[in-house]
Amino acid sequence: MPQVVAAYRTLGLAYGTPFPQVKAAYKRLLMQNHPDRNSATPEQLKRSTEISAQLNAAYQRIETWTTTGKMDEN
Repeated sequence: MPQVVAAYRTLGLAYGTPFPQVKAAYKRLLMQNHPDRNSATPEQLKRSTEISAQLNAAYQRIETWTTTGKMDEN
């Protein structure tokens, strides 16, 4: 359960936020931090790639937990 709570925090949401709002927050944050939009310098590109990976992992964890009711093992 702590992994799911951390995933909600990564997306800037409170635990238990309805999934449609999770999806909207994920898309908004992903667009803000997308590597194609933030690639002016190699440092910015690296940072935006890392943030995008974190957002993807958090979204997938919440999606898995919401749809199956189970946490993944990672």
